[in-house]
Amino acid sequence: MAEKVTKTMKVAASGILDIEDDDIFIEVEEKGTFSLKKLLKVFDGLSVKISCTYDKEQESPEDEDEELKVDNETGEILN
Repeated sequence: MAEKVTKTMKVAASGILDIEDDDIFIEVEEKGTFSLKKLLKVFDGLSVKISCTYDKEQESPEDEDEELKVDNETGEILN
């Protein structure tokens, strides 16, 4: 029977994203601000998968169908 062994390295952070010219930071409540450049340095040169999730609290049932609008040129969230 073929078995496999997997070693996983993971960085998970939840907070406010701040993108600047030379680095990306995440501000974590009650912990401080962390440089993603420094946190992710261990992955430099490796094949990785990156995910970023944004949750918006719904103000009313009518908001459920509201789609996140993003400017394709700037990446700015419009709503």
